[in-house]
Amino acid sequence: MTDHKTGGGPDIFPVLRYRDGNAAMDWLAKAFGFENRVAYPGPDGDVMHGEMAFGGGMIMLGGGGGRVDPDNPWTATPQGIYVAVDDIAPITPVPRRRGRRS
Repeated sequence: MTDHKTGGGPDIFPVLRYRDGNAAMDWLAKAFGFENRVAYPGPDGDVMHGEMAFGGGMIMLGGGGGRVDPDNPWTATPQGIYVAVDDIAPITPVPRRRGRRS
């Protein structure tokens, strides 16, 4: 297996969208013990980008679920996976060859 990232931290992050990002972060902390790493508010005061740690892992999340912006496909997607790599160039052709559509 090829190592695409250095640094020792996590390199795959679940990404979740909630209708109310602030409430989700509060609930995840209280219910499961997630630790708030960062929360950047958007123009409406809801979390635009948040990061929460749990043990050695991390999730990213945001609010605004339900509001769709046609110029931003992420607004219509409730979840995703973020994969961090040091250099995207060597691996970019692989998903395209294997049927990636977007």
